[in-house]
Amino acid sequence: MTTVPRFPELHHQRIVDDNPAIQIFGRRFYKDQTEIEYLVEFLLVFLSPKHINNPDASWDKRFPDREILEQWPANTPLKYVPEPKLGLKLFSFLGSSKLETRHECHKKHFKQMLANLKDRIDTDHTLSEDEVLEILEQLLCGFVGVAANRTWCTQVYLPVSQRLIAGETIWKRVQGNKNPDITWEDAVAQGLFTFTQHDFLARGGEVLYLQLCNLMRFFKTSDLQMFEQKHGFDPGDAKKSIKAINIGLDSFFQQTTAIDELCRWVESADKKTQDLIQRQPAQCGWCPEESWKEAYLFAHEFANICRCVIDPLEKVEMLTLCCVFQVLRSLCAQACRYSDFLTDTLFELGGANGFSWIVTTEKLDDPAMRETAKKNLVRMQEIIHSALRHPDIIPPANAGRTNYEKKADEQGHELFVQLSKRIGFIIPRTGPGARMVISDTILRYFVLALIPPGEKRTLQSFEERLYCHYGIAISGKSLEKAVQWTHPRQNLKVSNTGENWIEQNLLAAGFLIPLSDAVSQVHNPFFKPEGNN
Repeated sequence: MTTVPRFPELHHQRIVDDNPAIQIFGRRFYKDQTEIEYLVEFLLVFLSPKHINNPDASWDKRFPDREILEQWPANTPLKYVPEPKLGLKLFSFLGSSKLETRHECHKKHFKQMLANLKDRIDTDHTLSEDEVLEILEQLLCGFVGVAANRTWCTQVYLPVSQRLIAGETIWKRVQGNKNPDITWEDAVAQGLFTFTQHDFLARGGEVLYLQLCNLMRFFKTSDLQMFEQKHGFDPGDAKKSIKAINIGLDSFFQQTTAIDELCRWVESADKKTQDLIQRQPAQCGWCPEESWKEAYLFAHEFANICRCVIDPLEKVEMLTLCCVFQVLRSLCAQACRYSDFLTDTLFELGGANGFSWIVTTEKLDDPAMRETAKKNLVRMQEIIHSALRHPDIIPPANAGRTNYEKKADEQGHELFVQLSKRIGFIIPRTGPGARMVISDTILRYFVLALIPPGEKRTLQSFEERLYCHYGIAISGKSLEKAVQWTHPRQNLKVSNTGENWIEQNLLAAGFLIPLSDAVSQVHNPFFKPEGNN
């Protein structure tokens, strides 16, 4: 197996880590995990009670103390205890789920919940009890984040409220169909609902949480201080970012306590189920120890968005993009460390983590730039592809080489492209000519993530931040470096037309303040002025 250093040191998991993508990128980023579920899973770990090897010494929220991080035993995973919120999901999603996914015991228990809730309603007869429940059901169903063709209990809420963040629940449909007369209570007691699988919440959010924990271990190291000096960060910025995430998320959830109260009221009609469920801890995997550098950037961006004064639904959207871009960055950063295609000189040409992304506007008329952007994406895929074939990765003895490499590619460069296409970062969705672009939504995310609320940066400084954090090259020296990184054996030049479109898009979005013909500032206006309550 590869010698990639791990945090935590879970070397006992090597049996299940046969996929090269897991061996290099951590356990795990998975192709079927949806964008919103990266954020949901991250928040689930963040908010749930957690422990390492002693349930009696668990901590409720946020991140572990430094003492815990320093004394973390080897081969001991982080465990957390999520709430399944089974009754709440039944009330919210059963009515909109496919008929064939509704077992008879689900429908009977749903009717019993409605009867229990009716007894708790005191109405002035403007609305009937049934109308009140219908409105509440539609309200909660409106917060669905992922539904698709899933059973009601596997659907996911948008995490706009703490009570809407639920652990994964899987209904054993085949076993349930064999027992058509089973009661709800027996179904729960006999394990027809499972609460510890990672089918949809596939560990990607866990990896992001572990990356931040891993970053905290480096707070006082010379390596982190050198990283800050090299890339222009203030000393102690990482520690401030972790604190801002703690405060920002707590403040965010305080804005939606009214939704929490409604959720608690619904759940109060199903206390028996809560008593029947034996809550089992979920076990996190691991992240590469080297990932603290990309985690530094992730913490900085996540903290800036937490500080922004924006609508809760938009904040969820921006935090989702933050998590998705961290997954994309993590794949590229780790690949650059293990690819034989990248020399030390080329690594230094890239952003803070050694890679360059050439992005353009969606409507691009420059054929040369279009071809360069297409080649840059191919180059990035080649580097991820080669890293997955690092000589230290040894396939299992019984693994067929073709199937083994196919599994790796699915969670490597194919995941990078698929996930990028789903957020509109790579176009077109199908067909040839794929390249990376900045849509209006993604541009908005970059401004909110890279510029603290209420602050301004020159356009040049903003582009430099883009290159540092993501290797994103727009114009000037950054673009020259990115072209050289993309074509290391050729001395190519491209026309410097990038600044015009990025400036125009920022101006149209209300983020640009022109100071003169030569100087403009990029502004993040989403802050709370002093003295405003």
